[in-house]
Amino acid sequence: MKKIQIALLLLFFTTVTNACDICGCYMGILPNEQKDYLSLYYRYRSFAGPDVKKPSWFPDGNLKTLHGNHGSTVSDSASAKSYEIYRVTELRGRYYLHPRIDLTFIVPYLSNAAYDGSVKAVAKGIGDVSIISGYRLIENKSVDKFKHELIVGGGIKLPTGDYQQKSEGSRISLFSQTGTGSFDFFPYLNYIVGYKKIGISTTASYKLNGINSYHEKIGNSFTNYTSLFYKWNITDSLLLIPHVQIYYEFTKGLYVYDELQPGTRMNVLMVGPGFDVYYQQFGVTMGMQLPLAEQTVPEGEKSKVRIVLGITWNFKQNKFLIPKS
Repeated sequence: MKKIQIALLLLFFTTVTNACDICGCYMGILPNEQKDYLSLYYRYRSFAGPDVKKPSWFPDGNLKTLHGNHGSTVSDSASAKSYEIYRVTELRGRYYLHPRIDLTFIVPYLSNAAYDGSVKAVAKGIGDVSIISGYRLIENKSVDKFKHELIVGGGIKLPTGDYQQKSEGSRISLFSQTGTGSFDFFPYLNYIVGYKKIGISTTASYKLNGINSYHEKIGNSFTNYTSLFYKWNITDSLLLIPHVQIYYEFTKGLYVYDELQPGTRMNVLMVGPGFDVYYQQFGVTMGMQLPLAEQTVPEGEKSKVRIVLGITWNFKQNKFLIPKS
């Protein structure tokens, strides 16, 4: 059985949504060979109020709201008719500085849309770039048919995205901007354990968020991503990995001048299927998660769906900037 690992692709707040999308990208399962890669990923996430027509995974195309004269008290609230959509296209790359140390970059392009019941705001552009490094504290240790690996690391999110875009002369909410305007830092820990063809990987991360020039700050956030997977070797060149994804994120919400803004708290648990395909040096990743439990206000928006698609080109690295001693 080939060795396996979680790809260390932790991007935090490439979109600053009401649900934060703290762990902003999907962590696919890759063959655990020391390989560099270039990849292109697409992420989609939607939220909708209770008056948005179902199915509300794609509310931008099927918005239909109720009206107050229908006897609904919820529909009197603009938030009941609102929705938010976040689309991110990411260029990602990884390079090994040392056989145990990798360096990953993520450059996102965002297309966000928010409807508050009366006005639709759209923001597009380059988002906040992330630079991440991981160190393999335990490197593929094997006992009988069990294997495990422990990776610790951290990263920085740079304020390269625009956080001052306007709609109809007014600044769009920070939640819909393509950038946050702050430097953010995040440590993380990834542990993976497998027995024969079955494995579990879990990644826990904590994000320390900065303050932008408008004195806005997203509360420090925690995220956990766990995947239960099965490796299915069709041939020596073709590998299929179906898996179940469990995704949790939490933050107290948005602070302005150190004052917590009502209705911005995020506390959600999402679950869904995923499927990875690897053929020679190429890989395709697919994943979808739906909310299992979520803490929201009665008339507020709720998480609807999170979808990730990606394609990766892996290539072997023979020399390292920091040679192995």
